[in-house]
Amino acid sequence: MLDFEFIIKIAEEKIEKIKSDEDLIKLNIEHGWLQNDPNKSKQIELMDRYKPIAKQISMQNVLEDQKIITRKSIYYYSWIATELEFIVISGEEPFRFIYDDKNSPTSGKISSEMFEKYYKWCVLHNPTTKHLGFKLEKTFENNALVAQEYSLRSLISTLLYEVALNIGDGGAWEKIFVLKKYFVKEIINFMKKLNNDGVCNDPKLFSKFEKAEKLLNIIEENNFLAGK
Repeated sequence: MLDFEFIIKIAEEKIEKIKSDEDLIKLNIEHGWLQNDPNKSKQIELMDRYKPIAKQISMQNVLEDQKIITRKSIYYYSWIATELEFIVISGEEPFRFIYDDKNSPTSGKISSEMFEKYYKWCVLHNPTTKHLGFKLEKTFENNALVAQEYSLRSLISTLLYEVALNIGDGGAWEKIFVLKKYFVKEIINFMKKLNNDGVCNDPKLFSKFEKAEKLLNIIEENNFLAGK
């Protein structure tokens, strides 16, 4: 069983490791975002959002229940981070979507028009992102807000992995890594179905294969959430 103080302690230790790992910072947007934090305001914001989750985990009286709450939280924050990852704008070229790079593994599968429709969906219609304050006009300030909200959710997932490891659930990372592949494919398929208003309200747009694949993904997700 993990108590609240220990969960916070391992989170703070992980944050310090992230900040000191230069290679990690170069590879990951969220780690670079956290590293540029001279007055620790970003770290404070991260911990303010993380502590209620840590409290909820610590309040469970059975180890298996701590495992389930941790997995559910990992799933929730990983899913939103994946949604937001598609609209994190490249720092090298302002207003360019990160997956729209020629070296991206998704290059050629997603057009700029598709990204614009998806961005509009995230800003106006997506129930998990429309309340985050993003604007349709992609200014530098808006870019910073998108990067912040993506980074916070991605980092919370990372901190929760540490909890999973400390309660003996090392398999959670491998399983969420597989689920993330489903997340990405599902978002790309959904992106293709959006109209110019950033809306997809016609189930007929999805093929029988896509619907069957979605059902299989749901089974895998439910197994993960159940601790299997």
